[in-house]
Amino acid sequence: ESSSKEGNVGAGGLLWTSSCVHCHNLREPNELRDDQWVTSVLHMRIRAGLTGQEARDVLAFIQASNATAAAERARRDLEAARAAQQTQSQDD
Repeated sequence: ESSSKEGNVGAGGLLWTSSCVHCHNLREPNELRDDQWVTSVLHMRIRAGLTGQEARDVLAFIQASNATAAAERARRDLEAARAAQQTQSQDD
């Protein structure tokens, strides 16, 4: 086990897609908030026998996925708002 206190997003993604599916269907990272995932991952650490580092890795992957999805939603919302503003200014 690594002595890192931070999770590795890549390693967490591999664990997420290869290990979690052994017992249940994969959930989308955005099904829970980041703080809810902390509790879920701690629970699954015990149930799945994950090491502390593996749990940190999975959590890092989930939280990075949520952050990426949130950033993408914000980018799309901003583009839509700009397009609506341009349309409105063309109509005026």
